[in-house]
Amino acid sequence: MEVRANMTSKKTANDSPEKSQFCDLNAAEERINILEDIVHQQEEKLAVAKSSLEKATKKIEQFEQTLSIAGLGYAIWDTQLDRDVTVSEVLARIHGMDAKEYMNRISSMEAYVALVAPVDREKYIEYENTFSAHYKNKTHFCDYRINTPGGGTRYVRQTSRLIPVTSGEPNQELVTIQDISEVKYYETELQLSRECLEEREQLLSMSATLANLGCAVWNYRESKYDSVTEEWAQIFGYTSSEFLEKFSDLESDVNTLVHPSDRERYFDYYESEGEAEIEYRFIHRNGDTRHAIQRYQVHGVVESETALVTIQDITERKKSEEQLIQSSKLITLGEMSTGVAHELNQPLAAIHLSAENVLRRASSDLIDVPPFIIKRLERIKDQAERASSIIDHMRMFGRDAKDDFYEFDAREAIEGAMELMGEQLKLSDIEVCSEICDASLFIMGHQIQLEQVLLNLLSNAFYAVNHNSAKNKRITVVGRKNNRREVVLSIADSGGGIPEEALARIFEPFYTTKSISEGTGLGLSVSYGIVQAMKGQILAKNIADGTQMDLIFPYMQPSSLVPSKC
Repeated sequence: MEVRANMTSKKTANDSPEKSQFCDLNAAEERINILEDIVHQQEEKLAVAKSSLEKATKKIEQFEQTLSIAGLGYAIWDTQLDRDVTVSEVLARIHGMDAKEYMNRISSMEAYVALVAPVDREKYIEYENTFSAHYKNKTHFCDYRINTPGGGTRYVRQTSRLIPVTSGEPNQELVTIQDISEVKYYETELQLSRECLEEREQLLSMSATLANLGCAVWNYRESKYDSVTEEWAQIFGYTSSEFLEKFSDLESDVNTLVHPSDRERYFDYYESEGEAEIEYRFIHRNGDTRHAIQRYQVHGVVESETALVTIQDITERKKSEEQLIQSSKLITLGEMSTGVAHELNQPLAAIHLSAENVLRRASSDLIDVPPFIIKRLERIKDQAERASSIIDHMRMFGRDAKDDFYEFDAREAIEGAMELMGEQLKLSDIEVCSEICDASLFIMGHQIQLEQVLLNLLSNAFYAVNHNSAKNKRITVVGRKNNRREVVLSIADSGGGIPEEALARIFEPFYTTKSISEGTGLGLSVSYGIVQAMKGQILAKNIADGTQMDLIFPYMQPSSLVPSKC
């Protein structure tokens, strides 16, 4: 090693100075080139870093703009310092301040809670406490209202999440707050619109139910219902799901629901392009025949043509129309009866006078008349008198009642009604039990109108007894005073009673348990009005073998009469 070193030393010593200088220049040039390469590389890295920084800055600006547009601000909350250490301008602006003012004013949790609207403070404090205790590794949010320094109120949504650290417990939270005032406004408007829509749907459904109106969508292409409302299905006695399952095509629909007598006409209506409405009879699920009006309106394109169909149950209206016609007939008969009574009085007077003349001649012994002929003549005379009396009563019954009430004895109204109905009851083998108080039963009102009420009750009792299979055909008429000094007139029958479901409705206009040809449903309704006008009550109840109708009126004590006990 020493030998080699000496040789190198000698060689260097023997080199000339010019050669040594040249070597130093080459070495310096190489170092410069290396330094230039390093500088160039650093410049390239610096350019890349600058470009990345510009891109990052641009992204941050875009992000900030996005947050601003979204009304989303952020802050970093330090739990040890009990305040924000970083606040974005957007967050500060949401609270009605700039970042500097916000950092100065919100120096603690207590200061921030003061910004929260009083109505939401308890909820917000509970949110913060719950987050600290249970949501260390989860995102948690809360919606609440804040009051801005300018006096405004805003809805905000706060989201919080702990910022993780490599060691130890995290003590900072990333808090984002978004202004959701506009969202809340539209949510409120939407909720109000939903509630309004639901209310209108309920009202529409109630209206459809009250009007017995149902709707359906008919698909002409597939010849079936696409949908039906509950009201539609209920008209036929089904639920909507049952109806759609049972009536899947036109044939099953018509052949099951439409009355046999109306099916051909219904098919013609279906095929017709001009008729949009049809009235027909249908068979209810319970077997009843009811009336309906059906209308439709086509909509949609030809390839998928459908129609909105409405149906209305008009059974009650049809009954009312028939009852009105029957009532009109009765009114006409009532008007005719006055004229007929006048016309009948003349021949009856002639019959009575002729029979009386013959009897007078027979009693003078001028002619010899067999006893049985005299008996027949006396019967003719008596019956003519009775017929004349009934006709006079009918004429009086047909007159308009006086405007002013007056005192009268209710027993006379009972007597008048029985005079008109008594023979009819007797001919039908109906036993009439009369329990009328001996003392006067004075009330205030119209005698003719009370007779009308009693005749209606007697007529109903007569109908019930005749249509009941019971052997004991009986009607009981009672007139008395009760312990409250009221006049009570009762008519009871053995006709089997009124169905409980009908008992509460018998005083409704046009409600009747009889067929259309036998009743109008107006008698008890009119009677109810008459009794009410006379300050009375009319009550109906079922008894052991039939029905009892009670008329209760205040008893009137005429000043000219001495009180008596009944």
